[in-house]
Amino acid sequence: MNSIVEWLMHIEEKAESIYERSADIFIDDKEFSEFLRQLSSEESYHKQVALDVSECIKKMEQVPDFKIAVDDETMKRIELPFIDIEKKIGEGRVTKADVFDFIITAELSEWNDIFLYIVDSFRGCSSKIIPIVAKIQQHKRSIERLIEQYPNLLSVHEKLRKLRPVWKENLLIVDDSEAIVALLSLLLENEGTIDHAYNGKKALEKMAGKYYSAVVMDVEMPLMSGIDFYKEAIKLYPNLQERILFYSSADDSKNISFFRENNLKYLIKPADIRDIIETVGKILNR
Repeated sequence: MNSIVEWLMHIEEKAESIYERSADIFIDDKEFSEFLRQLSSEESYHKQVALDVSECIKKMEQVPDFKIAVDDETMKRIELPFIDIEKKIGEGRVTKADVFDFIITAELSEWNDIFLYIVDSFRGCSSKIIPIVAKIQQHKRSIERLIEQYPNLLSVHEKLRKLRPVWKENLLIVDDSEAIVALLSLLLENEGTIDHAYNGKKALEKMAGKYYSAVVMDVEMPLMSGIDFYKEAIKLYPNLQERILFYSSADDSKNISFFRENNLKYLIKPADIRDIIETVGKILNR
């Protein structure tokens, strides 16, 4: 099994390099070049997942049975689009259409399915894997957002629709008002699976058992306030700062200073519905 994981790391590394080199080629198209650099960065996250799985395998006394086989012929077929585009890049004749075709072909290949199988099999072996896996779904979203700007790429759109989700986002809404929890749940239901808690203490318990890509948090609540929750949770979840949105009517200077000093996102009630959805969207797509 470890040989397959190592092969996956090799493929992820090649994809990272292809996107980075393509970004340099299309540097005059700022938006497209930045998009490619983002994909390159995201592939490094995928490689990190495979690396963490490899480390887990080394520590296991008994490795679970691998239910699929990847023969040399399959590997060569998966690698063929990588070889083709690397050749075009090397010869200086790669086009934007070639890059788009590579992106979709690669994401639709068995490479993607094998990778997902590995992730599903070893997701529980390391706490580091879960937040990285969440970024894999953001990788797909970033591709979708750019391709939406090219309506003439009909065949690409059709291929993209076939990609199955890698990860369904989990969102946590924390507020002592049932009405606000219900409203926010409706507003954000298309973003993923919604959980809720009515105080910071319960929110901490929820976070211990699940990774939440976004947390929308009130400040003034019984048992444990939002700020007290944050002070405790950040010790356990260092990247919480990137994932939390404070949504509160407590707009006194002390709270605002805390948000700003810690570079935290916040909205004051009542906030525009569009602002709430857009801010949570930015957290999920960071």
